[in-house]
Amino acid sequence: MTVFEPSRNQERISVIEPAPRSGVQPARATGRLLAQLQVENQRLRRETQRLIGLSDRDQATQLYSRRHFDQRLRYEWNRAERFWTPLSLVVLSVDDFKWWVDTAGLTAAQAVLRRCSRLLSDHCREVDIPCRVSDCEFAVILPGTNRTGTEAEVSRLRKQWLRTSELPALPETCAVNISFGMAVAFDEAQSPLELLMVADESLFLDRRQQDHERSPTTPAPARPTWIDAA
Repeated sequence: MTVFEPSRNQERISVIEPAPRSGVQPARATGRLLAQLQVENQRLRRETQRLIGLSDRDQATQLYSRRHFDQRLRYEWNRAERFWTPLSLVVLSVDDFKWWVDTAGLTAAQAVLRRCSRLLSDHCREVDIPCRVSDCEFAVILPGTNRTGTEAEVSRLRKQWLRTSELPALPETCAVNISFGMAVAFDEAQSPLELLMVADESLFLDRRQQDHERSPTTPAPARPTWIDAA
């Protein structure tokens, strides 16, 4: 039987045979495709976040919406409970809103609401979460803030409101006043709903005290209704 033995040149050719090279191009193409997919996924994530952000914003004031407030309060509560960090809630409301809207008009009402939103947007900390929770009521979630810090925050916002010069011209009998309430998690409340209730009660008491200081004969104000939607 004759056995075929390849020549030296044939052996050399077999050694430099570019077989492995044939798999390099598909690998590079796959790598480019994966890179393109990653870029596209990042773009889609950014677009998704943008759309979610639009749905979480109140269109009139550009503050966070009630929907975002409810979700974020539960999230911050769970996080504070897990890591044993303080958490507080501040609420504020335009006093007698419907009464002076009827007197001063819708344009003035919208101007005051925008001023409230600017008060919170300009003077809250970056970590705070300001929200519009009903027609004339707002709330600010304060992560990492204890009672002392919350009281200081309320005092600062109240003083800033009183010194504002951006309010529309209104009749003297239609002065715009806002009331504040606050609550501290775990000290005064053991659940997010209870935190809302305590803050609501604090708001009611502050409004009654302010009404009494302005006019001792003024009837007690109506309780805020924004908590009913919680």
